Amino acid sequence: MNAGKGEVMDNVDLLTFAELEYLMQGDEGWPSIRAALGLSASAAMDDVRFAGQASLLVRDLARWGADGALELKDTVATACRLLSEGGRWASFVYSAETGTGGGSFRSTGPSGSRLLVLGHSLGAVGVHQVAPEGAAADQFVALTMGMLDSSDPAAIGLTAPEGAAPAVVVEREAGSWFATTIGQSERRATDRPAVQTLITDYVAPLLSSH
Repeated sequence: MNAGKGEVMDNVDLLTFAELEYLMQGDEGWPSIRAALGLSASAAMDDVRFAGQASLLVRDLARWGADGALELKDTVATACRLLSEGGRWASFVYSAETGTGGGSFRSTGPSGSRLLVLGHSLGAVGVHQVAPEGAAADQFVALTMGMLDSSDPAAIGLTAPEGAAPAVVVEREAGSWFATTIGQSERRATDRPAVQTLITDYVAPLLSSH
């Protein structure tokens, strides 16, 4: 996996939505982060959190310490710490011959790290730390354009948290490029430079620190 400019640190464990609900309970920023990651608020209930705790123990991502407190595996503790920093998010869904997926990219948090949170099957996500080299929007554009360039046909949908902007779909098909603004325009022919500019213009306000 390559996030374009910036090294992606891949020493991560996949976390299920139930595990995240348990781990992030009590964090004031979790509801907005949950929404940015595309996870459902309906999971915010005690039964789900209890299942998440049990899952962490069964999967050896946590253990009970001698003092009776739950001790998290280092990679899990790091993921929680980085998620709790908040920040600004831009999200995408991806479809190609090799499969479908999605993820969210966070601008630099207080620790100086950016995050790439990639969705996997059954509601699990991987939290990848990204070295902050260059503008966050540039890293996001490099990531998504790399996905489009690596497959034909391919499509990427861009979404903004809490409906801050209409969703946009960009496509590559038989060497041609297309773009659609959901609810505002029909599918229109374009070219690669215009698609790159469209993605840049879309995510720059979302990932700006101002």
